[in-house]
Amino acid sequence: MRKALSIVLSFCFIISLFACMSGLPVYAVDNTPASTEVVEKASEETAEETVETPEKSNEKTFSATSPIKTKSTTAEVKNAATSGTCGTNLTWDYNTSTNTLTISGTGAMSSYSYSSYNGIYVTTAPWREYYNKMKTVVINSGVTSIGDYAFYYCTGLTSITIPDSVTSIGYRAFYGCTGLTSITIPDSVTSIGNSAFRGCTSLTSITIPDSVTSIGNSAFDGCTGLTSITIPDSVTSIGGSAFYGCTGLTSVTIGNSVTSIGNYAFNGCTGLTNIAIPDGVTSIGSHAFSDCSSLSDIIIPDSVTNLDSSSFNNTNWYNSQSKGLIYAGKVAYKYKGTCPANISIKDGTKIIANSAFSECTFLKSVTIPDSVTFIGFNAFYCCTDLTSVTIGDGVTSVGAGAFEYCTSLTSITIPDNVTSIGEHAFYGCSGLTIITIPDSVTNIGQYAFYNTTWYNIQSNGLVYAGKVAYKYKGECPTSITIKDGTKSIADYAFYGCTLLKNITIPDSVISIGENAFYGCTFLTNVSLPNGLETIGKVAFGCCSFLERITIPNSVTAIGQYVFYSCPHLKTIFYNGTQEDWDEIAIASNNDNLQNTELVFIEYIPGDTNGDEVITDQDAIYLLFNYYFPDKYPVDQPCDFNKDGEVTDQDAIYLLFHYYFPDKYPIE
Repeated sequence: MRKALSIVLSFCFIISLFACMSGLPVYAVDNTPASTEVVEKASEETAEETVETPEKSNEKTFSATSPIKTKSTTAEVKNAATSGTCGTNLTWDYNTSTNTLTISGTGAMSSYSYSSYNGIYVTTAPWREYYNKMKTVVINSGVTSIGDYAFYYCTGLTSITIPDSVTSIGYRAFYGCTGLTSITIPDSVTSIGNSAFRGCTSLTSITIPDSVTSIGNSAFDGCTGLTSITIPDSVTSIGGSAFYGCTGLTSVTIGNSVTSIGNYAFNGCTGLTNIAIPDGVTSIGSHAFSDCSSLSDIIIPDSVTNLDSSSFNNTNWYNSQSKGLIYAGKVAYKYKGTCPANISIKDGTKIIANSAFSECTFLKSVTIPDSVTFIGFNAFYCCTDLTSVTIGDGVTSVGAGAFEYCTSLTSITIPDNVTSIGEHAFYGCSGLTIITIPDSVTNIGQYAFYNTTWYNIQSNGLVYAGKVAYKYKGECPTSITIKDGTKSIADYAFYGCTLLKNITIPDSVISIGENAFYGCTFLTNVSLPNGLETIGKVAFGCCSFLERITIPNSVTAIGQYVFYSCPHLKTIFYNGTQEDWDEIAIASNNDNLQNTELVFIEYIPGDTNGDEVITDQDAIYLLFNYYFPDKYPVDQPCDFNKDGEVTDQDAIYLLFHYYFPDKYPIE
């Protein structure tokens, strides 16, 4: 009966179509190229976030005993300039009699780089000729920042005055100033840049004011003369390698506001004997206190939810532990010695540290209690004999690579409270055939189930893991409709689907993962669903022909580079107001969001042709959209009959709504 009705109505449509053709407006898509080509590149700020460690640095490792070549500098210094500009409104003056540099004016100092000067890498600042002569720097009030590399390798510098007007100290600003013995940072400074004082080997004291909120990566790396440091309550994060190799440190006080301690933060601080981690800290990075050989007393609060099993390697605390499973506070930290066949983690444990049981090849079964909330990265990596895993109901997140290459594992049941499964979580579990994934899971990382039997036996097409659109397997078609009830689109779900032209996403989807549609070069027009909350970084990267996208006002967060390398994107339609848009947490490196025309729309459900009224013309327009979507675009969800896909049946439903709105409602 339904099929017969559909045929009759479609016939009526055709008659109506010819009857109305003369009055039907044509809605063409503007194909004018975007006025500004979107060019993305990694910002200096992003590059600075890289943790610098001697093992990974692309420069020569800093050494206090490195030879300084000064043989031929005399003649050059005689002819060097003694004054000039160093910012839009800043000037510098060098007194050759007192070897004093004075910087005056208002505003920010220019940022510089470094280059070879007589065989030594020094700052490119205009005073570079005095790098080993300069004794004193006086920065007058009015200067607001100290530029990147400003005094890089100024080895003669012994004293500097920083005024209250300065708010930031730039990247590598005082790197390698081996003569600097003390420095007072004024209360106006809010951030200390990456490697700002790295290699200042003579620095014995420094005062960090309450105004500072972050200490950058490698900020005091290699400051071997420092004996004590107090990190004020204003600081929320300690960067990676911040105090790496500060062998003279015997006392460290960490403020109560710190929430994260970066990788290698205090690595190699051999003079430290005790450390108290304050209650607010949630994350302690890899090798954070490794090689602190004298460290015997460690206090780890219950607040820590992310800890790496390398964090306290080669400390007296770790070396003195008996063989077996070591606990650090409420963290199952690391198994020391040969792992047995069966392990039950004690009740009350909150997290399993990263790599805690990595390569415990004799481990066959493990029981994780309900108290555990997080299974760390690579926690059971390459436990090749592991056949039985019982995960407690309290777990909410399974970290990246948690069970990677557990080749003997045949089945796994993810408990109902888990919301996130990290990338590579079960990668290479070649025997894994049965996976039970609850509806609570909304985020699945790249390759989470790659090269498992479960994935390998899936038919070509869109593979679902619970209520997550996990991965398109095989050659992607030109049009895909994600089934209704799906809660999220996984990271890399449609990565490289170059043939995909049309995607229909149901209103049930609340998140789109990282790189989800990366490289879908033929996508031109995308309408994101009502109810969507987050768009992951680079979600639509390299969608070369994407011209327009509709974003609902339900979105609360947009990741980095979300439209990276989308040169034809010229219009973003937003179903909300400017005030709503301003409330969205938009990550950095999204310049094209500012360079693309943003159109605020508040559509009328069912008004498919945009004339602000609902008539039978909207049903006809929707039918045209179904057959010719590029020529007849629609900027609103059109699954009016709620069957999970947009077809000609929705056009019929819309026509019924026009005549019988109470019986055929639309939202």
